[in-house]
Amino acid sequence: MVCDGGGGERRPSLPRRLRPVVPQGPPLLWSTRLLVLTRLPLHQLQKLHRTVSMMNAMLLIIKDEKHIECSLYVYFPYVPPGSRAILVASWTPQRGLTLITSLRLFPDKFSKFLHRPHLVVATEVTPNNKMVIVDDAVAPEGKRTTFVGPFANLVDYLSTAQNFSYQYVVSPDRLWGFKRVDGSWTGMIGMVKREEVDVAFAPFGVTSTRAKVIDFTHPVLIQYWAMLGHEGGQRWTRGASCIPSGPWCGWLS
Repeated sequence: MVCDGGGGERRPSLPRRLRPVVPQGPPLLWSTRLLVLTRLPLHQLQKLHRTVSMMNAMLLIIKDEKHIECSLYVYFPYVPPGSRAILVASWTPQRGLTLITSLRLFPDKFSKFLHRPHLVVATEVTPNNKMVIVDDAVAPEGKRTTFVGPFANLVDYLSTAQNFSYQYVVSPDRLWGFKRVDGSWTGMIGMVKREEVDVAFAPFGVTSTRAKVIDFTHPVLIQYWAMLGHEGGQRWTRGASCIPSGPWCGWLS
């Protein structure tokens, strides 16, 4: 629980096990529930929208301390800026807990979006992800960039199952993403980190460095690689070291 005394000071602080994941997205374990308790009016809490909407969290606002009246609100993700929180329930000592809508407490926000949001999806050309230009009367210059292939089919399936629309973009530098010396990120990883896009959908390699700034889904593609050497001895190849014969192994991440 995070408490706000009304003067902007939160006490106690956010639980230690949540601190590493809050800047980059929702808690890794959705079973973790965060209740934000405050006396501030709802219109003063818009600055919490982005953070709270992406977490399994609710707002508990104490409206009347003398008669003890509380209201429970929830912020949903990917809604237009300025959208108000939804009142889910109220509580008083006389009536107890009263549900206002069909939503339960701590509703599942991501299995299927309540309001059909429009997401910006970054992706890149791969052998299984072909870029095509199609006619679109409402798009700039009447043309729209889209993709076809197994990955595009999966995005389309998810949009139907989870109730969202989407548009594709590519990164300006056409890179997947690596960390520069100055700490900034290139490519699609950088676009996700800077919140220029909602999600990047491509066969990314999972690394510990990337995992510090973005969240990965479960694997959707597993690839196997092999290195071949000359049978029965050693062979030098131009620009490469000598690869000995016999069994050997390596790890690439």
